[in-house]
Amino acid sequence: MARQKMSEIFPLTEELWLEWLHDEISMAQDGLDREHVYDLFEKAVKDYICPNIWLEYGQYSVGGIGQKGGLEKVRSVFERALSSVGLHMTKGLALWEAYREFESAIVEAAR
Repeated sequence: MARQKMSEIFPLTEELWLEWLHDEISMAQDGLDREHVYDLFEKAVKDYICPNIWLEYGQYSVGGIGQKGGLEKVRSVFERALSSVGLHMTKGLALWEAYREFESAIVEAAR
C-alpha cells in the first residue's frame, strides 16, 4: 500500500520498481495475481524507461506463455521493449538476445 501511494506522488527509481515487482512476483500464485503483476509492470515501464525493467517484464511474460493469449503477450512485451529501449547503448543487446532466444525456442518446439 505504501509503495502504491508513493508511486502516485513521485516517480520511483529503477531499484524501487524492481524491488516492488520482485516482491509481487514472489507472492503471485494464480492467474489473477499474474494479471496484477502485468498491470504493475505496465505502470513501471510508463513511469521509468529502463532496459532492466523491460527485460524483467519480458522474462516474466514468458512464464505465462501457457495461458490464453500467452504467446501474443510475450511477443507484444518484447516488441514494445525493443521499440522503447532496444537501442540502449549498454543494455539493449540483452533485450534483443532474450527475444531471439524466445523465438528460437518457439521454432524448436514446433519441429
